[in-house]
Amino acid sequence: FKDLFDLVHKYGIKAQLSFANIWKDPKETYEIVMQFRDHPALYLWYIADEPDGPGLATPSDVRSTNDLIKSLDPYHPTGVVLNCANSALIWINVADVELTDPYPIGLNLSKCNATWGVCGCDDCIGNPTDVPHRFDQYLEDTNFSIPVFTILQGFSIASTHWSRMPTGKEARYMTYTSLMHGAHTGILYYREPLPAMDPTLYAELFTEARELKELHKLIVEGQDYPLRVTPNLNQTTGWHLPVVDAKAWIYDTTVLIIVANSNNSTTSFTIDFPDLMKETPNLPDGIFIGGKIVDVLSGYEVKVYQLFKYN
Repeated sequence: FKDLFDLVHKYGIKAQLSFANIWKDPKETYEIVMQFRDHPALYLWYIADEPDGPGLATPSDVRSTNDLIKSLDPYHPTGVVLNCANSALIWINVADVELTDPYPIGLNLSKCNATWGVCGCDDCIGNPTDVPHRFDQYLEDTNFSIPVFTILQGFSIASTHWSRMPTGKEARYMTYTSLMHGAHTGILYYREPLPAMDPTLYAELFTEARELKELHKLIVEGQDYPLRVTPNLNQTTGWHLPVVDAKAWIYDTTVLIIVANSNNSTTSFTIDFPDLMKETPNLPDGIFIGGKIVDVLSGYEVKVYQLFKYN
């Protein structure tokens, strides 16, 4: 790990450190923490991966390792990755952060039953809307009391549960709806070494990283801004998500708006605002009409807009 952490630090990146299969061993855990606790690239201690699987571990097991880590390093957060839909409250407070990893793309839904027990995405319907739904569920089950990160799918394993990787559009939907639903503190992608990530998906994730670097300040330091959306936000699909899922933030006089189509079919929509708005130079021509945004989204498409609010 040392060479990798040195490399990411060189480029100004923070990294989480996974204990993989050694987290139950106090001696090895101690040695890892002592080696890396002062490394400038360290962001989070990733204690255990999906210990909520049947018979794998108990919350007290993870809490014991968490307590050891925090006794040696009280400054960096700890995290546990949970797979099951109902795990958030059961595993609350075993670490500083809960991470949830719904992987819905290419899912073999025939294995999601009591006979198989594990199907790769617990309580999922097999499309990208599983991601914001799961994130909402974790926040609500924990009563918004601890940070929740989301881990998104960047892989396929045809021999188990996932016949294909996400498309670039599906990845974009999962990233931005996670952000819209509150995951601005932590969004990660998981990939397997083989098969290699599809080049278009790889390019999409790089694009998202550049975009979010530019938008970060508006989202983190901005305030929620109300929108009126047609189709109405109460018109839902799938997991009772809005057909046009929308979120906005205001920072100074800049309003950032993100919209996502929760259907896999084309949807037109209108957004109007409680304040008088004016266009920014980067707003596409022909969609700001009469003080409103009037536009169209293809299936699972995401669009981002910026406007200025008149003082």
